[in-house]
Amino acid sequence: NAAKAVMSDVVKDQQGQKAPIDDRKQHAQHRGSYRSTAEGASLAAEMEVERAPKKRLALVFGYNGSRFSGLQINPGQRTVEAELELALFRAGAIANDNFGNLQKLSWNRACRTDKGVHAAANVVSGRFILPEASGEAPGEGVLLAKLNEHLPEDIRVFSVHRATKSFHSKLHCSKRRYVYLLPSFCLQPRDDMVKIWETAFHAHRLPSFGEPGFSGPVGDTKKYDNPPAPDVGVEAMDTVEAEEEEVKTEEQQAKVEGSKSSRAQTDADNQTLPQQDSARADTSAEAPSPPQPPPQSAAAAAAAAAAA
Repeated sequence: NAAKAVMSDVVKDQQGQKAPIDDRKQHAQHRGSYRSTAEGASLAAEMEVERAPKKRLALVFGYNGSRFSGLQINPGQRTVEAELELALFRAGAIANDNFGNLQKLSWNRACRTDKGVHAAANVVSGRFILPEASGEAPGEGVLLAKLNEHLPEDIRVFSVHRATKSFHSKLHCSKRRYVYLLPSFCLQPRDDMVKIWETAFHAHRLPSFGEPGFSGPVGDTKKYDNPPAPDVGVEAMDTVEAEEEEVKTEEQQAKVEGSKSSRAQTDADNQTLPQQDSARADTSAEAPSPPQPPPQSAAAAAAAAAAA
């Protein structure tokens, strides 16, 4: 009650006149909307869309993003949302008071895209004025036809659906699927990819990796001891590549020879160890036995026994 009493109080404006406080939330016009441009202001002055009960709708649409600076409305840029809002206003789904104020429409989108990105299917939901049915076509069908009539060729709305009051296209989105396209040579090993890239650069007389004038990642550029001139021809390029291949072949042969030499030395060392062991065994076998006492005669033995 206290809050209601405060909100229902009156204030004085700058001229000293009393005016009731408007307890409704105020939203400024979005600078990225067509409503903020001279064209949009002139259109809003010419068209008069009366206020009417709004219904929560979901628009399923797609677009070619080549000429757009993304989906979300952005000041000074051509965006998908600005085109959709303008088409909705021209179709009579947005009243004059709400044109340029997406917050008043409870506007939300399932996902956003960046500059130049296409969308095969996306969803925008909000509270819009649904036109009356025309013959057998329901209000959703009438709105769909009007939207595609006012939209540019690179945007198309596929369907219009009635949604529940709590529907939110972003929060109720179950999954998002993104597809990325890139040149197939980017999936090859790095050396092969660099070779293909350099061939294309030299064919178009463009500076390659590590050469003056090449704009690429500084930490990932390939260094050359003697980089070819930017205007080198294909034949000269082939000669340079042949020399590089020859150097690589010599290095590989040197590695192979070094490996063979290392194996031979290892085998020689392994053969030397058994020979040393056998030499030690022969030496121990030929060592002299301890001296034995000289043999005694039979008489001396008998005398010694008698004495004992």
